[in-house]
Amino acid sequence: LFKRRTGLTPADWLARHRIRLARKLLETTSDPVARIAVSCGFSSPQYFNDVFRKQTGSTPSAWRRSHLPKK
Repeated sequence: LFKRRTGLTPADWLARHRIRLARKLLETTSDPVARIAVSCGFSSPQYFNDVFRKQTGSTPSAWRRSHLPKK
């Protein structure tokens, strides 16, 4: 039922939600990537990096650098 309504499995939906939160934290805080990974519910920074790259095409650190406010 969940997949029919959302087009995603519960696990995929949750991963997307977690990555959305992580992107916001990367853009608005200076917290270390490892701390963001844990606070978003990922079991390890390595797994976070893999999921983040799969969904965004970028590493968390590269995402942060490319989304820093312009001076």
